[in-house]
Amino acid sequence: MQFQTLIENLPVGICQMDLDNSGVFLYANPEFLDILGYLSIDDLSGIGMRDLHLNPTEWDQLYNDLLSRRHMTGVEVQLKDQGGSSLWASINARIVESDKSKDGAWIDYTVEDITSRKLAELRNISQMENLRQASLTLTASLDLKEVLDTIAQCALDLVYGMRNCHIFLYSAENGKKLIFGTALWGDGKRSQPFASPRPEGLTMRVAQSGQPIMVPDLSSDPLYADAPISWTGSIIGLP
Repeated sequence: MQFQTLIENLPVGICQMDLDNSGVFLYANPEFLDILGYLSIDDLSGIGMRDLHLNPTEWDQLYNDLLSRRHMTGVEVQLKDQGGSSLWASINARIVESDKSKDGAWIDYTVEDITSRKLAELRNISQMENLRQASLTLTASLDLKEVLDTIAQCALDLVYGMRNCHIFLYSAENGKKLIFGTALWGDGKRSQPFASPRPEGLTMRVAQSGQPIMVPDLSSDPLYADAPISWTGSIIGLP
């Protein structure tokens, strides 16, 4: 009874399946059902593990490998939940035999939802490709305006939901002035900044301190106490 309670409360999906290729379910714990969007084992009636794979032929290959090797560990697959949405999962499986006959054997199977991690990995791959493309563009160009435009475009591509990017050039030896470099919005480049940097504003503070500054909410931050009411959202300044 204690072992059964442990299985029922583990934060990992666990199931047992018939050894047949279709993978008919014999048991599934609550976490397994939750991951795949089912309310009870009865909802899996007539459904096998093959049906839950986004690509059923992937299950065929895994099943054949499992028959040959008798176990598998940490295999990443794409499954689909009851609503048809896809998810990434890390699976472990082993064949358990209670006697020498096929009828006395089944598959123990665990599922861990790794969708968030996989999506983060895919975003990182996309970001690295953006950086690679930006690097190629920068190294091929000696035009400062083109370099600044490329940096701004890369920033917009990297940060989800970013509305615009402004770049100012700053030199302490040049009278501590900020010189407008480029401005890029979702609808294209602009020849002027959204607003001129204030002497005590975020842009100048970042330039003089050499430290990043982040303002989570423009409407409540003292730096923007006198800003127009239409200025909303968050802003980050990077040296």
